Amino acid sequence: SGAANGWDIYARRIKADGTVLWAATGVALSSYTPNTTSSGPTIVSDGLGGAIATWYDVRSVGTFWDYVDIRAQRIDATGAVQWTTNGVALDTLASVQYATSPTIASDGVGGAIVAWYDQRSGVGNSDIYAQRISASGAPQWTANGVAICTATGNQQYPLIASDGAGGAIVTWVDGRSGYSAIYSDIYTQRVCSWGQLGDCPGAYVPATAPLSFALDPVRPNPSRGGALTVHFSLPTDAPARLELLDVAGRRIASHDVGMGQHTLDLGVGQHLAPGLYLVRLTQGTNVRVARVAVLR
Repeated sequence: SGAANGWDIYARRIKADGTVLWAATGVALSSYTPNTTSSGPTIVSDGLGGAIATWYDVRSVGTFWDYVDIRAQRIDATGAVQWTTNGVALDTLASVQYATSPTIASDGVGGAIVAWYDQRSGVGNSDIYAQRISASGAPQWTANGVAICTATGNQQYPLIASDGAGGAIVTWVDGRSGYSAIYSDIYTQRVCSWGQLGDCPGAYVPATAPLSFALDPVRPNPSRGGALTVHFSLPTDAPARLELLDVAGRRIASHDVGMGQHTLDLGVGQHLAPGLYLVRLTQGTNVRVARVAVLR
């Protein structure tokens, strides 16, 4: 939506029958005071009838390209914004004069992973960065994003897809061989649910960001060998429990767990029959559930 001194980001929901919901002029996801332009929005479902959007902000303090932020906002199925007014900041380095093309994928547990490119290493040397944001709007990885690729030359125009395990696979246009209309390459990289690049091992690597209440997808899924590896985190020392249930709601296994980041194999010693199972993490009123299939 245009403004006298910039652009804002708005959203509306359209039902399957074409009915348009929410405010007649749209719900504001980013609506700053003058001298700010919000642009390049992309969006993904939050899995609960709402969505998470990301975009870049250009803010002026004298000239148009003074600094650029990458931001995100969650909106629920009723049209109510869920996070900080005008979005949660994912990249706010004062030195960044150019950051753009944010792209987004679901993390499978109500949050998202956003990838973008910026020039924090210098003009003409853009790199790819990514940040995971929880369902509650808390960045989960290194402040201002995990470096996905910082090779020489320009890395630009990322695209992202979920890896099905709480992480993502990012691809981009790469100019390390000499960027031009003729000489440019396509590269790709995986980032694990905890921010590590490359292969995602069974050992969970602690994140440096503040803890949030989170339950990652069970791995492997489906499971053939009986292993049901679960990564989860608890932000407080309030009583909490991790349970394995069958589809009828019968408790197969239960573990009292405490504050911190954890990895547990719920399949140990269970000899589970083939079928669908639920993993449930509970702490106070907070509940997260993940599904897993067990095969012969």
